[in-house]
Amino acid sequence: MRNVQEPVQSGMLLKYNHIRRFSFQNSTGFRPSFSPAAFPNLEFNTLEQLRTFNYCVEDIQMLHSKAGVWPLTHLNMRWIQVTDLPLVLQAISGFSNTLKHLQIEFRGVRAHEFEGLSQKLELPHLESLKITAVQSYLNVIDFLVPCGELKKLEMEIWIPSFVTPSFDTFPPQTIQFGGCASSMYNSNIWRLLPNLNKMLIRTVTNRPTRPEAPVHDWFLYSRSEYLELFGSTTTAPS
Repeated sequence: MRNVQEPVQSGMLLKYNHIRRFSFQNSTGFRPSFSPAAFPNLEFNTLEQLRTFNYCVEDIQMLHSKAGVWPLTHLNMRWIQVTDLPLVLQAISGFSNTLKHLQIEFRGVRAHEFEGLSQKLELPHLESLKITAVQSYLNVIDFLVPCGELKKLEMEIWIPSFVTPSFDTFPPQTIQFGGCASSMYNSNIWRLLPNLNKMLIRTVTNRPTRPEAPVHDWFLYSRSEYLELFGSTTTAPS
């Protein structure tokens, strides 16, 4: 078979700066070249939808360098190795003027990294967000506070077996979330995110006695049901 260079490395894509959708996936088992060196002149001035894998700090920096250049409305990112969570959120926030739909996957992020996180997801026009936390304990979601236009929130998180389902057992939270995925109608998230209409939470709880068979649960919430329970936002939890 004739050897064919990757389109990014060969410069082939430089001819197609009118591209609106770009999916950059790793199908070979090796780390793809999604770095500044691989995109020296690739502007993609019309790029609206991007799906890609990201692996290291250089990849995050490359994404950050394209803020204001790529008019992204849809972004689907899989962060295989997150070594700097604030930098990830900062890079994504660079697309605050255009981004409306975001899917992001974290792997191996420890709970304290979310708990002590001061960097927010500054996306005031974001309408839908899907977060997948693979082998990561996502117990604080205060970084979502600036997403005031968010309408749909979907989360898949891993929960250790020792967690007690109570807001009070976690560090102070602006958005009440940690430990209470099964009772989010008691959370203040409906007040802090006033446009949130639907929320889906999938949890995976490890069992010490049977680690090979974790427990999977689904929790679906809606603002209409929330208002039926409390009558109005004035009687809702604060």
